[in-house]
Amino acid sequence: MYTNRKLTFMMTLVLALGVSASVHAASIGVNFVGGQGGPGVGQDLVLDNADGPAGVVVQSNWNNLAGVSGGPTALIDDSGALLTTTLQWGGSPNMFTTGNGSSTADHILMNGYLDTNNNSTTVLTLENIPYDVFDIIVYYDGGSTSRSGQYTVDTSTLAPISQIGFDNANFTGTFVQDDGTGSGGNYLLFSGLTGGGVDLINATPVGQGVIRAPINGIQIVEVIAVPEPTTAALGLLGVAGMVMRRRNHA
Repeated sequence: MYTNRKLTFMMTLVLALGVSASVHAASIGVNFVGGQGGPGVGQDLVLDNADGPAGVVVQSNWNNLAGVSGGPTALIDDSGALLTTTLQWGGSPNMFTTGNGSSTADHILMNGYLDTNNNSTTVLTLENIPYDVFDIIVYYDGGSTSRSGQYTVDTSTLAPISQIGFDNANFTGTFVQDDGTGSGGNYLLFSGLTGGGVDLINATPVGQGVIRAPINGIQIVEVIAVPEPTTAALGLLGVAGMVMRRRNHA
């Protein structure tokens, strides 16, 4: 019994010290509120705080922003703390809602959106991002399916990264990641970014179907790396293996 407890303790310690991964710690969420047109006018104008958390990385305290352009606007994070991070947005001629309802906070997030036409580009400029390493999630779902655009993230320390997002289905409550080639989905993930200033360019409309590039919202998600296994952790793993072998031969 003692040996079992000791072995369990050692294995737990190895896992605690030695698993290499990354974790999400804090986040900033922006929800663009519709109201200029579309089948669901006004539905998006609901505070997330009243409806519960939303998003692929679930958070509360979303920044609900209205209008085809605005800012620089100071943002709050998922704890509700006011940051020096600012967002300025413009270039979109349209602000619509999808009409997919507001029954959940996720539906609210995916309802209102900034929209391009076939020859415009929406630019979101973020400054003073407080995280050393972060992911950016871009949510997109237009008022009709078969919309496609190229989304580009340009940071102050990395070369621009572009992905194609294809809106192939109305949002029904499930988030689906497009792999960045236009495979179909309702969000794109830009991983492992650095640099405090980011220009988020809402695609030049390209691709298949109706060339549009809606943006319903974005999340900036802090990424914290968990260290690689230490020498001590690997040594404990070896001891645990020896104990197991001895037990098996006993």
